[in-house]
Amino acid sequence: MEANANGEQVKIDLLVKDGAAIDAAIKRAVHEALLMHGRAGNPVAVWRDDKVVWLQADEALNELGEENGKRDE
Repeated sequence: MEANANGEQVKIDLLVKDGAAIDAAIKRAVHEALLMHGRAGNPVAVWRDDKVVWLQADEALNELGEENGKRDE
């Protein structure tokens, strides 16, 4: 068993069988990485129309619903 972010014990095999928890964790991690790049002013590479496209930091934050590095609420 492994501990999750809340310190609760979780059976890895149950998480792998479901897959939804893994998908959600990857989605959160990608979102956070994009935010970090955008807030640092770094361009971000994304896949669009079968090719790599570079977004400037403000474009990336705008697409994530962020303005000036702060979350719209």
